[in-house]
Order: sequence, then C-alpha cells, then structure tokens
Amino acid sequence: MKMKITLSLCAVLLSGSAFAADDVMTAEGTGQVAVAGMGEEKAFDEAKRRAMRDAVEKAAGVLIQGDSMTLNSQLVRDRVFATSQGYVKKHDVVSKKVERGVMTVVIRAEVGKADLDKDLVAVKGLIGRMGKNKMIVILDERSIDDKGISTKSETLATSLTDIFKADGWRMIDEKGTGDSTGGFKLVQAAGMGMPEAKELARKADADYVVYGAVAFRYQPPVGGGLIPEKNEKGEQILFFVTGEYDLAMFEVTTGRQLAKVAGKFDQKNMNQIQASKSYAQTAFDFCKRDAPRIVAELRNPVLEYLRNQDVNGADLKVKVSGLKDFGEVSDFEQAIEGVANVRGATSSGDFEKGTQEYEVSYLGKAQDLGRALITTSFKKKKLQVLSVKNNQLEVAIAK
Repeated sequence: MKMKITLSLCAVLLSGSAFAADDVMTAEGTGQVAVAGMGEEKAFDEAKRRAMRDAVEKAAGVLIQGDSMTLNSQLVRDRVFATSQGYVKKHDVVSKKVERGVMTVVIRAEVGKADLDKDLVAVKGLIGRMGKNKMIVILDERSIDDKGISTKSETLATSLTDIFKADGWRMIDEKGTGDSTGGFKLVQAAGMGMPEAKELARKADADYVVYGAVAFRYQPPVGGGLIPEKNEKGEQILFFVTGEYDLAMFEVTTGRQLAKVAGKFDQKNMNQIQASKSYAQTAFDFCKRDAPRIVAELRNPVLEYLRNQDVNGADLKVKVSGLKDFGEVSDFEQAIEGVANVRGATSSGDFEKGTQEYEVSYLGKAQDLGRALITTSFKKKKLQVLSVKNNQLEVAIAK
C-alpha cells in the first residue's frame, strides 16, 4: 500500500512536466479536437499531433526556463513548434477518450534534447537580432463610402503593429499612421526603392518598414438578395465591405524588399464575418481575422533572410579610401576576404579618386567587423575605421 501511494505521488509530480535524460526529455502532452466533421479516426490523429506539440512546448519550457525567450513568442512557435513531431523520438498513448463530441488524447513523449536545444539557440539568436531592430508600419489606408468619399483609416495598420510588437520588434509610431516620418510622401509599395528607403531611415530612424496601400470599400444595400440588408422599418442591418491591400516589407538601410503580400477583402464570400452593426465594425472584423495571416506572409521571408544572415553572414557595405590605383581594388578585396568571419567581398560601383565601395558578407555585426579591421593592415599600412552606422562602414588606409 505504501509503495502504491509513493508511485501515485511520483505520477502526480511528473504529470504534465518534463524531466531530462542524457539525450532525451520526457514530457506528457494533451491534445483535444472536435470529432464532428472528421470522424473518430481523423480526430484521434489530430488530437495526438496536438498532444505531441504540447509535449514539445513543455520540454522547450524546461530548456529556456529563466531565459529572456518566452514560449509566447510567435517566432518560437513558427521555428520550433511547427515541426514538433520531428523532435519526438518515441511516444506512448497514455489515454484516449471522447466526451461531449471532443476527442482528448494524452501522450508521454521522448523529446530529442540536442535537436530541440540547437533550434532554440537559433531562435534565440533571431529574437536577439530582431529585438534590436526598429520597425514602422506606414500604410496609405482608406475607407471609401458608397458616395466615393475617402477617409483616413488605421484599422489594419494597428492590427499589424500589435502583432509585430508581440514578436519583439521595437515599433515606431505604434498606431501605424506614419506621422513620425514627418509627412513622408507615400508611393505605391511596388515602386519603393533605395531612395525612399533611405529617406524613411533618416526621418523615422527605422530599420525595417511595412509599407503599402489598403482600401476598404463600403457597399450600399441592394435589394433582391437572399439575405435582406434592411429590416421591415427600412433600417440597414447588414454592412457589406470589400477591398484590397498591397503591402511590402523593406530593410531600409539597404532598400531591399524582403517580402510582399497582396490580396482582396470580399465580404460576400466570407460567411464567418458577421456584416452587422456598422461598416467600421465589419472592417475591424476583417483585420482581426486576416492580420495574423498577413503578418505570417510578411514574417516568414524575413525570418529566412535573418536565418541566412546567421549562416552566411550579414550584408555590409564598406567604403574604402586611400587606394592608390584600380589594381589595389582587387588586392584589397582579397585582403578583406582574409579577415576572420568574412564570407565574401565584392567591389561595387565605380572607382573614383582612390575610393571604392565593397559589399561584404560577414558573420557578425558592422561594429564587430569594424573592430576586426582596426587590427588589420593592408600592404603594411594600418586601416582606420572612420564611421560605423547601421550596415555601413567607412574605412581609410593610413598613409
């Protein structure tokens, strides 16, 4: 009897928690899914998949406990938990039951500690990189009524800003109105390039910008529809909205477009949104539903870009003065490629008055490369780092 009590107590202590072995962490996970519409077999498979994800989250929680990275970060979920089954080396179904149409599955999983820890470290690096970057959301967002009158709106801009802020970005002008840019003239997102990006960087002091146009179009009531848009008193009770958006995300220091997303809002094809109360409420419901998807489409290419920087190096620009002739341009290119953590260097632009600009792929920040160049010489001449700003360095060859 005493042994049974002890074992039961241990079971309670271990239930829902994770404990570490040398190579694996064991954790229990619970998954639930409605049976209706998919049948018990498919519901069981889906509930088991969710239980595996839950187990991985608990194992990850043990590994990152006390760290600055949190399980609530969407970056962690996108990077780690989306492939949670890949970390599960072995699992046993502890229980399976259906109550009130809901399938509940509890599993005990052995989670690969080394693989999970490796990816968590990678995500931590991304969060650290993004946490030091500033973003602004600038949208030419309009609500257009049935008479064609256009008014300024902030509905989608606010939703996007809130989600990016939760990711860890340092947001400028959190309402996304663009006021902090000092009246920067908006152009189509597709036409934005280096000059516009540089002006945004100067005026808004932003590292990244989500930029583009959004239109919500209010549809006046029409008769003869299957669903009446007015009640028996002639009062409007349904408020249909259509519209479109065209957004792009840029790294403003380089002017590089990292992501682009465009689409349409069409209320009449979206039964899940109630077209009631007001046009503004319908537009708000649009944004509440679609903003997470839009952010994901913007976020994922940016994550790939940042991961590529972690693996292959950041893209830095190094302007070098003091080169004697064009022959030294190639020589300096080879010299900078010999600096530790430099993955590659190519000369760009024209050689003029002893000055040449190089594009350098570097595993680290611009400040780190600057410190490395200070200790480097070119043809027995020391290098002087005159300025380091964003991803750009200015270097002079000592006389």
